[in-house]
Amino acid sequence: MVLLAAYDRWRKPLLNQRMLAMAAAGLLAAPPLVLDRQCYLDPFNGLDPLVREFWLSHVQEALSIPQLLAAHPEGFWSWVMPWALGAAAIALAACMERNLARTRYLALLTLTLAGCATAVYMNRSITSVSPLAVMGGVWVAMRLRQWRDKDDGLAAILMLATMAPFTVAAWVLLFPLEVRPSEKEQGKKADSCISQTALAPLRALPEGLVLAPIDLGPFVLLYTRHSVIAAPYHRNNHGNRLMIDSLMAAPEAAREKLRAAGVRYIALCDATNKEERLNQMAPQGLAAAIAHETPLDWLRPLKLETPLSVFEVAAAP
Repeated sequence: MVLLAAYDRWRKPLLNQRMLAMAAAGLLAAPPLVLDRQCYLDPFNGLDPLVREFWLSHVQEALSIPQLLAAHPEGFWSWVMPWALGAAAIALAACMERNLARTRYLALLTLTLAGCATAVYMNRSITSVSPLAVMGGVWVAMRLRQWRDKDDGLAAILMLATMAPFTVAAWVLLFPLEVRPSEKEQGKKADSCISQTALAPLRALPEGLVLAPIDLGPFVLLYTRHSVIAAPYHRNNHGNRLMIDSLMAAPEAAREKLRAAGVRYIALCDATNKEERLNQMAPQGLAAAIAHETPLDWLRPLKLETPLSVFEVAAAP
């Protein structure tokens, strides 16, 4: 990019010469893309497959737009409509404007469409494309203001009303997401495990390493003095995989894993479907044994005033 800018300033080339220079720069940049296949891999390719299956594939912000809409069709209005309208408005601007303004809107349209494609693949990218798409709304609002040719209170209201369809907030107010009773109940149960009140009793325990579900990890760190193995960070491959392996392993094999890792406590939230998935994936595993209240001589239940099930791992004899 620096060389292209320098060439443009030095030679002041014509449009076709600029295009040739850009094509040459593109060809120079191509070999690394061709030789290094990392450029074509999933952005979470380094994530352990089991961790992806157990955790990331159920995280809402990591799902694709089609996956989200399959569960919540009403989400089309808030997840798709703002940036779809924005892209359409930018395309209209590119058609109606002239000269440098058209070039700028074409560049903005290219970036917006790339962002839209990324958002379809993984909805967390919506937050990145929304600031670009909203510029289409700005163009429409300014066009309406020019058409009215008055700078009064009504013009301001008109501009605000024009901008509304290009924002997520407006669509959420008109078409709020439906929270099914089962989802609401599950959310309440999960929230009961991550509250400060639920975790306060763990502060009275001697400091140690806690094996807890991925989503519980940050709250153990926040509200107690303990350390954790697992937490919702995709770079924590080793810790998250160790947590899953330990809870899926047969109790005796799990004991060896936990002692080798230096785990002192196990904390589980019986209210969440994460534990249910573990029980289904490994019906003979440690998590299933705990759920069925199978007595284990190396695992001591701790009677605490908390919705969590907390156990202490006995030290090796």
